Amino acid sequence: MKKTTSKVGAAIGLVFLVILGFQYIYNFNMLKDPPSKLWSKEVKVGYAKSNINPILIKEEDRLLVGYSDEKKLHISVSALDGKVKEVKEYPVEEEFIKNILFLKTKDGYMLAYNSTKSGVGYMDRFFLDKDLNLVTKDKVEKANEIYELNSNNYLVAYEDKITVVNSQSQEEVSVPAKDIGMITGSKTKAGFFISYLEGKESFKFFQVENGKATEPKLAISLNKPDSVSYNKISCSTDGVKGYILLEEMIKNEFSGCKGIEFNLDGTSSKFKQVYVNDSIVIYDNVGVYSEEGGKFYGTSERPVGRKSTKPSIVSFTFKDGATKDIEFVTRLRELTIYPYVEEDYVSFISFSKNGSYDVNIASTNEAFKNANNGIRSSEITEAMWTTLEGLLYSLAFVFVYGLRWIFPIAIVAGVYSFFDYSYSEKKKLKGFLVLSAIAIILKTSSILKISYADYLALLPPPLSYKAIGIVICAILGILSYAFGYLLFKKETEDMIIIKFSIALVIDTVLTLAVFVPFIV
Repeated sequence: MKKTTSKVGAAIGLVFLVILGFQYIYNFNMLKDPPSKLWSKEVKVGYAKSNINPILIKEEDRLLVGYSDEKKLHISVSALDGKVKEVKEYPVEEEFIKNILFLKTKDGYMLAYNSTKSGVGYMDRFFLDKDLNLVTKDKVEKANEIYELNSNNYLVAYEDKITVVNSQSQEEVSVPAKDIGMITGSKTKAGFFISYLEGKESFKFFQVENGKATEPKLAISLNKPDSVSYNKISCSTDGVKGYILLEEMIKNEFSGCKGIEFNLDGTSSKFKQVYVNDSIVIYDNVGVYSEEGGKFYGTSERPVGRKSTKPSIVSFTFKDGATKDIEFVTRLRELTIYPYVEEDYVSFISFSKNGSYDVNIASTNEAFKNANNGIRSSEITEAMWTTLEGLLYSLAFVFVYGLRWIFPIAIVAGVYSFFDYSYSEKKKLKGFLVLSAIAIILKTSSILKISYADYLALLPPPLSYKAIGIVICAILGILSYAFGYLLFKKETEDMIIIKFSIALVIDTVLTLAVFVPFIV
């Protein structure tokens, strides 16, 4: 008898390990995958205390990423596979940095930032040689806003004009503008598409081709209440229409992303709510050129497993008031924001800890994916912690879902125990088996109502069939109550509720360990 009890106990222990193993494999498979078939896993190339767009420059034999870090600017130099070779550092005098630029010049590179002093904007520029050594620096006064178009061109908004500057030739193209709120731009097939907010309601645009700018035109003028304001804007064009995305704030709280779609001759425009996978949470967008509509990269909600979402960078096309061609670019569980796109590479930052951020790059390049899409030790560790988290939730949910069958069967078993002293040993054992059967039926019924009704969509394929769920509930119940039965059979003089409770708890914990991690 003792040997049989030990074997059943060992079988229960083995089943528990199998459950944990199943949960671990599920979590690991989920964590090890890249964000999509198109994009690679992320590679960390820097670390910063401030959260501003990192700017990426791709060269024939290396990748350069410029970013800010409190009172410093950095340039991370890595091979084309993302392995960091060195990080350059350039101290600055300003703590508040609004935006940065990182561009190629005739003799090397330009690294710049803009800020304000006594309410007046300015831009500090650092000119570097080809080895990234500081050669000289200067200050551009009254530069209120800056924006990088590509590695050779950038925008500067002054009090009365917007200027497009070529960092290689130092040629400038300006258009008159006043009361400029925000500026943005993107590449076109032959030049650049520039959009900006004039005043509080008027969105305008112009194009630059062959060193010449078109006359600014009105995309749309929005008649908005005082409680509504706009945060960041981004733009794109397909050569036929223009597209502007803007972040709307109502009483200083984010209320979603709105899209403006308009003809390039300024004759017609539409103003729509933008959704990505049915979510209005889309922000920190940047636009790129596409012939299929407005192509954007921004932060939105990405499903993680089957039970939650995480803020991740996603690419999508906006056209005819709808989004399509949605691709997830990042897969981290931490917040990922501020994408910058350079050909088939993207740079972005992700939340690390204590207000700090990691600077990352990812790519659609096959060589980059082959070098970085393998299994990582961090994924193995994170899968272990996620599995442990699921187990802890399972224990906690004994008092949430487990009581649905524990409470009624405990009452029945308790009442039965008041009278079992007068029963024969054979009748007591039969009573234990009857209570066990009732407990298994109650538990299975509750699991079917919870996991296979309210949370069916959250279950992975192996568990999504009711028949599988019933079989699992039955097997776990039979093992648990067989163990309790053997314990009770050795000491039938004890109250039945004592050994039955042990089996009930084991059965409950094992069952919840299977189902709860998928629904919390």
